[in-house]
Parts: sequence; C-alpha cells; structure tokens
Amino acid sequence: QSLVSIASNGGKHPPELNFSIFSSAGAFLILGLSLLFQDRVRVKVLMPFVWIGQHSLQAFVFHIFIIFVGYRYLLDLRHKIDYNEALGLTALLIFLTIIWCYALGLKTKK
Repeated sequence: QSLVSIASNGGKHPPELNFSIFSSAGAFLILGLSLLFQDRVRVKVLMPFVWIGQHSLQAFVFHIFIIFVGYRYLLDLRHKIDYNEALGLTALLIFLTIIWCYALGLKTKK
C-alpha cells in the first residue's frame, strides 16, 4: 500500500522522506552497478545510461512528450490504469528513451 501511494505521487509536493528514498533508489542502483563491475562489463552494462546522460535535455523532452502527448492524450490513459500497467508503461518509456538517445548519438557522430 505504501509503494502504491508513493508511486501515485503521494508525498511528492513537497517531497517527503519516503518519496525521496523511493525516487533515489534508481540512482543508487546505478551507482552500485558502476562500483560492482569491472571496467569492460561496466561499459557494456551502463552504456544505455551514458547515452541518456549525454543527451539529457533531449531525453527529458522526449519523455515528457511521450507521457503527455502519447500516454495521456493519444491513448487516453490518464487515471485509467492500475499500478502494474503503469510500471509496464514506465519500462517501455525507459526503453524508448534509450533508443532515442542512442539514435541521437549516432546522428551527432556523423
């Protein structure tokens, strides 16, 4: 029940401790992975995050566009999905953002 409340933005404005910890978990996971693996493995495992970091503004604009235009208006999903469906759409959004940033990286290298 607590995780569903946090995922529903409970305690987001202003941020409460549980929301801050929940939101920081991903960053700590990435930090842990970067400290755990050797250099070669680290480069391969964390490269998608590097792509997003190199194009952070474009990634931010892309994910806002997908959430508001794609999910909310085109698919009309606002307040109509449960927590598990939201997790699936979030995973899809992360995957699409990685692909978008990778494509931007290929375009800027030329």
